[in-house]
Amino acid sequence: MANTTITAPTPGTGAATKWGVAGATIVAGQTVYLDSSTNTYKLADCGAAATDAMEGFALTGASATQPVKVLTGGAITGTGFTAGESYFLSTTAGSICLYADLVGGTDYIMYVCTASSTTVANVAIHVTAVQLHA
Repeated sequence: MANTTITAPTPGTGAATKWGVAGATIVAGQTVYLDSSTNTYKLADCGAAATDAMEGFALTGASATQPVKVLTGGAITGTGFTAGESYFLSTTAGSICLYADLVGGTDYIMYVCTASSTTVANVAIHVTAVQLHA
């Protein structure tokens, strides 16, 4: 699976962000979900229909118990995008990938964003809870 790494992420104009507490080591640009049992952010992957449902991109890095800023919607600016491509949550925790890189029978389809350029993507997370068939 070819994953896309977002480096130097910053929120675009009007992007929705929030602060939370990290429940694991998180690097800026990684995908995160909110663990409701601990109320902390952890790395998201598409291996579960709802338990790892992505909430956004980490805008700051953090170790467990430290504050982390998360972009939940709107434009994200960073490097690593391909203009015109749509991205989905990857099986690799904290990563996104192209639809063609998802594995049938094991991955759940979670749309994340579409890149409008090589440095900007429009984040509109959609958790389908639909498993990709082989």
